[in-house]
Amino acid sequence: MKRVRDGEDRRTVKIHLTDHGHEVTRAVFTDHLANYARLLVDVDRDLVEQAAEGLRPVLEALGDTTLN
Repeated sequence: MKRVRDGEDRRTVKIHLTDHGHEVTRAVFTDHLANYARLLVDVDRDLVEQAAEGLRPVLEALGDTTLN
């Protein structure tokens, strides 16, 4: 992790991941997704998709635009 002062507002400090931080994040996220897959292996796929569709409006209301 690297801290960088904002050039426009000295009160602000931005945090940037180092290359090592990105590697760790990717590894943890990969493990996280594998865990979800393991948990959902016995759940009906249609039920999972229905749940995802039901949550989509909630995420969009909270400002998540990555689903569009």
